[in-house]
Amino acid sequence: MKIPKLYTVITYAALSLATSAFAQESVSVTPRDSSSPDRFVRRAIVQASLANAGLEGGDSTRYTKPNGYTAGLLFDLVGQDNLVLETGVMYRQFGTSIDDGLGENKLTANYISVPISAKYYLSSQELSSLYIKGGVMGSTLTSDNTLYSTPTRRIGARSWESAVLAGLGAKINLTDSTDMVLEANYNRALDSLYDDSTVYRSDLSAALGFAVNL
Repeated sequence: MKIPKLYTVITYAALSLATSAFAQESVSVTPRDSSSPDRFVRRAIVQASLANAGLEGGDSTRYTKPNGYTAGLLFDLVGQDNLVLETGVMYRQFGTSIDDGLGENKLTANYISVPISAKYYLSSQELSSLYIKGGVMGSTLTSDNTLYSTPTRRIGARSWESAVLAGLGAKINLTDSTDMVLEANYNRALDSLYDDSTVYRSDLSAALGFAVNL
């Protein structure tokens, strides 16, 4: 999958900004006094992202423009020291154009997804920190729509999709109870795009989020 220059620039600029913030903060900031280290829900994160996807396997050369977006609510849950469990609910939409030899058909698929990841903060979950995460995600198809350029059979997306995911991000303290989150994610589907195909989707996304510490 080719990564567009725009995504590379955004990710590099965001992580550079975060690194600068961490360097300034590490001199004087102490952990948040208002946050109990034993709380079950550490923080709630409202997050949205733009995704650039790639398709591989089978006759994937017939597919173009497989992009999309994601929005949802995530939670950092019970953990120990720098390690937490992240889960939540995401709305995801992906579209692609399919050349069937007679013309171009456009498929749009909408999903409700539940990711579950182990997230490790490199400095501290209470301070500004870089973090890494990895896990799995299950998605159920809520609707799909195909626009045909020529009469043809329906191309329906698979009703269930499982995937593995990995991410690198930065949490930047804004106030005693709020944070800004910048994140780059990679997702790789384990199920084909639709039932009778061997085409698999992978996507790289750039995300922006706002967190409230609980």
